[in-house]
Amino acid sequence: MKTIYFLLPLLFISVAVFAQDDDETSIKTQTKSHAKEGVIVIEKGDRGILKRGRKAKVESGDSEIVGDEMATPQAAKREWDARCTSWKNELRTMNGKNLLVADCGRPKMKSEMRQSEKSYTYESIAKYKIRVVDDED
Repeated sequence: MKTIYFLLPLLFISVAVFAQDDDETSIKTQTKSHAKEGVIVIEKGDRGILKRGRKAKVESGDSEIVGDEMATPQAAKREWDARCTSWKNELRTMNGKNLLVADCGRPKMKSEMRQSEKSYTYESIAKYKIRVVDDED
C-alpha cells in the first residue's frame, strides 16, 4: 500500500510534465533503499518525440527479482542488490529515455534449511513504467 502512495504523486508529476509547454523540466526521484544507485531523470525538451503526429501512452508492468541462495543474510542481500542493478541497467538499455520509473521494490528475506545448512535469499516484485510512442501513418 505504501508503494501506491509513493507512485501516485509520481504519476501526477509525470502528467504535469507532459502538459507543460516547450520549457525543459526535470524531475528527480530517489528511493531510500537505493540512494547509492543513482537518480532517474524525466526530461521534456525540444526532442520532437510527440511533435510529428505521434501519440504516447504509459505502459507499466512488474517483474520478480530473486537473488541466489547464500550462506549469510548479508551475502544474500548483496546478491539481490546486484540483480536489482542488473535489472535496472537492462531496462535503461532497452528503453533509453522512455523509461519513466524503475523500482526494484522492497526485498524480503527467505531462509531455508538444506542438509543441515541454512541458506538465505532475497526476493522482491519490481515495477516499471515505460513511455510508448505510437506512429500515426
